[in-house]
Amino acid sequence: MVDQSWVGTEFEPTVVDITAHQLRFFAKVTGETRDEYANPDPDAVLLAPPTFLFSVGMADPDFFEIRKLGINLGKILHATQSFEYGEPIRSGDRITLRRKLADRFEKKGGALEFLVLECEGFNQRGESVGRMTSTIVERH
Repeated sequence: MVDQSWVGTEFEPTVVDITAHQLRFFAKVTGETRDEYANPDPDAVLLAPPTFLFSVGMADPDFFEIRKLGINLGKILHATQSFEYGEPIRSGDRITLRRKLADRFEKKGGALEFLVLECEGFNQRGESVGRMTSTIVERH
């Protein structure tokens, strides 16, 4: 179980450079074909499709640093995900992700523990590119 004192904890930021290759790959696997997302021209500046920010967060090998909380990654489920969009993400951007544990609660007498994680991304100009709120469940 995650100690309640972790709620509000902000984790170390993660910085990710966004490449046209990443954007084309994401567009391909999500079925996006519009030129602004999938243009094959190697000199094209591409836009990121709306939910791309989630995949940027997955670049963190510690999975949003939740391992620091003592979570068993083999026992978690992804429960909810919501997005608020900011400035567009483009190829060539450097995105800094700032994350925190926003809430923790239990259900079913502690058999299910819910963790609410917030993550906001900022581009190299300090502009918000979006905010994600994720809820994960750990089975005990």
